[in-house]
Amino acid sequence: MKNHPKLQIYQGIIQYLLDSTSYDIKNIASLSNASVKSIRTIYQGNEMPPNFSSSEKHLVQLFQMILELNCKQRGCLQFLAKGNRTDNIYRSKQNV
Repeated sequence: MKNHPKLQIYQGIIQYLLDSTSYDIKNIASLSNASVKSIRTIYQGNEMPPNFSSSEKHLVQLFQMILELNCKQRGCLQFLAKGNRTDNIYRSKQNV
């Protein structure tokens, strides 16, 4: 299987979307401009569909959007900001 790493990455993306949203395979396919068959084939670990390259970008963008929304809801983006990183490290050292 020559696309093994890519397959694992997309399986993880699909699993994250299933776990962190109310989306099902059909929703993910629709939002990523892919066929249900393609998303199901990837998710089940069979292979990378040959016609999936046009949908790859959309799947990754969907993942990024959901990840950012989930982080904003949980407040974890504050640790990614350059200025806050040193403040948070300093505060955590004071509490030790």
